[in-house]
Parts: sequence; C-alpha cells; structure tokens
Amino acid sequence: MSGPERHPDIACREGDPAFDVTWPWHDGPLEPGLTCVFRVKNEARNLPWVLPPMFRAVQRVVLVDNLSDDGTGEVGHDVAEECGALDRYRGLSYPFRVSRAGAEHRETPADSVHSLTHFYNWSFGQVRTAYSMKWDGDMVLTADGVDVLRDLSWQLEGREAVVVIPRHPLTVVDERTGWLDLGKSFLEPWVYPMGPDYTFVKAFEWEVREWPERAERLVLPDGLAVELKWLDADEFSHWTDPSQFNARRSPRKLREWQIDQAVRQGRGAEIEGLVEIVAPPGVHIVDHVVNTWLPRAERPLVGRPRPAAAGSPGVAAGKPADDPGRAMDPLQVALRNAAQPVLGLVHPDCAHLAPRLPEGATVVQLPTESVPDTGRWGTIVLIVPDRDALQRAVARLPATRATRNVGVFLEYADEVVTLTPETTGRG
Repeated sequence: MSGPERHPDIACREGDPAFDVTWPWHDGPLEPGLTCVFRVKNEARNLPWVLPPMFRAVQRVVLVDNLSDDGTGEVGHDVAEECGALDRYRGLSYPFRVSRAGAEHRETPADSVHSLTHFYNWSFGQVRTAYSMKWDGDMVLTADGVDVLRDLSWQLEGREAVVVIPRHPLTVVDERTGWLDLGKSFLEPWVYPMGPDYTFVKAFEWEVREWPERAERLVLPDGLAVELKWLDADEFSHWTDPSQFNARRSPRKLREWQIDQAVRQGRGAEIEGLVEIVAPPGVHIVDHVVNTWLPRAERPLVGRPRPAAAGSPGVAAGKPADDPGRAMDPLQVALRNAAQPVLGLVHPDCAHLAPRLPEGATVVQLPTESVPDTGRWGTIVLIVPDRDALQRAVARLPATRATRNVGVFLEYADEVVTLTPETTGRG
C-alpha cells in the first residue's frame, strides 16, 4: 500500500512533474559527506581537467548537462569511468533553454524551467548528502585544493557552515601561454549544508543561495583552484549583455571582461595583477599552472595576507596584522581623526580588526539587536569581510540616532562602496 502522495516543494509553472523540485531531506536524515554539483553546457574540453581532482576530493558528483552540443555528457561519463568513480557519479540532463544572466534572468519567473533559479534548485534537489558544493565546469582544483576539500568533508560533519573558496581566473591563449589573474580576490561561498534554509532564490542578475546568519563562515586560502577562460571561445555567452557589467553590481564579471578584452588586444601587461605564464615545451599551460606554477608561487597570492578562518582546515595565516614591519593599514588611516565617540559594528569574521579602532571606541559584534544608547555618535563604522557580508549585515542593522560620519570598511574589497543615505527615518 503506497503512502500519501507528496506534493512538490517547487512546482514548475510549465507543469512537467519530472522537473518539479522535491527536497531530499523530507525522506529523513541525509548521509554524511559532500556532493559536488556541476551545471554545465559545452564543457567537454574542460572536464578532463576538472573532474579527476574533484573525484579525489568529494564523496559524490552530480553533473547536470544543459543542452550541450559538444558531447559534454558523454565526456563526463567517460572521465568518471576512467577514474573508477561511476558508482559515485550521476549524469543528468536538463532539456530546457535557461535564461542568460542579466536582463533575461530578470524577465523569467523564478518557478519556470527556463529560470536560473529553478534550474539550480532542481539540480541541487538531486543531492543525497548532508553538504553540497556548487562548482563550475571550468574550475580546476590544485593538489592543495583536493587535500583541503577532502579533509573538509568530514570536518563539516555535525556543523553548520558555509565555505568560501577563492579561485583565480586563467585566460588560456594557446597550449603554452596563459594569463593568471592575481590582482583581485573575489570571495564566493561554494559549499553549503543541505536544508530548507539553504535554497536558491531569484536575485537581480542571477540566482543566489540563501543561508542563515547562524551558519559559520569559513574562508579557505588562495591557490586552491583556477577558473579556465579560453581566448578562442565566448566566455560571456551566458550573459544577456556584457556591456552592462559595472563595478557596483558585478565587479568580478567587469574585471573578467576587461581582462578578456585586454588580452585579445595585446594589452595584458597593462592590467595590474595579471601575470603572464609560459609553460615548458611539451607541457600544457593548464597542467603547468595547476600542478607546478601555482603550488610553488610565493604567498600571499593576492594582495595582503588574510587571517585564517576559525576552524577552517589547512588555512595558513599570513603575516600577523600587528607585524611592526607592516605599514599602517587603511582602517587606521581612515579613522585617525574620526569624530568621537566612535561605534564599531564588527562582523565576527573581522573580530581581529577591532583592536585597530581608535582608543575608547565602542565595539559591537554583529549580528545584534541593539547598540548602546549614548546619544549622538560622532562616527559609526561597519566592518565586514566583503560585499556579500555587507548586504546581509545592512539588512539587519539596529536603529541608531543621528551621527555625523558613517563609514564602511570591507576587508577584502578592491573598489570603494558607494553609500546611499536612507530617507525613511529609520534612525
């Protein structure tokens, strides 16, 4: 006798039950481990580099092919077989045209099979482990990346954490030449628990995976992965209009576009932080960068040293923040003559920066429901790691009385954040 009929968690508006979303946790506890989910289109060239290290790093792999015409699905199966990982591999097909990021995405309902949001939710609905990992079909792990993820998968068991993994774009010019971007560090969460608080929702330009403030946020070190950008391909075909990239909403894509254009025009050397690498004869540039150049490169790879995230495996701290040989940091410079009294609203990942606030400053760790009521603050500074954390923090800031100066310090940002005063009388 069959049980009661289960209704989908997200029914697609096109009415195809095979592509409704039903979350796996309804069937009971998920098995321990980490599943890497690839959503791919025409990645056959990349998969022989991408999949083997991932099979060594995680317990399961799900590859969802979206209308590829280059044999991506077949290559995925063949690589899994060569790696002896067919029992841990699942290849699926998503047979609908998915709206491109940007304007097309904004115009597509979130519950449509043509929406990035629904595509992602359906893909992650195939996961049966406690943790899932979003990964792209052009991202290659180094040996260090394999080791860190392999250790991470069991260390996350019993915890609730979101893991941020930096990656470094590699523009491949030919078999021996490439340009590696070490000029900026774009931090993006890739590993999440599976559960109702960690699903995808529609955002302005693309899909966004939600996660609650209670989750830990672990930041892994640079040098674990490269993202392949082939100069002989259109790396922006999944965007409606690359000319709409801007520093406020899409700084990472803007830099990728600028690098692409510069390398095509022979101006790669003009881009700060862009490093030209030439592989030895007989060695492909991808193999050389992943297996030799990147592991041997001097740390830190990008910008200044970053502190280790509490509890994150394999994270080596850089030069201590209080090293006397280091120049005064921008936070201290900006607040040197700050109007008193000073209130510092500090994200927990930036607790190490609190001692750099002016003497006598009041420090409140986020999230918080209220701040000390001392009347008018001379200066309020919000200290967060990056733009993602800034968006989450601002949405939950407590009310404060009028203040003379308001500032935001993003520890890992490369562009100035523009503040737009609120006119609703909130505080």
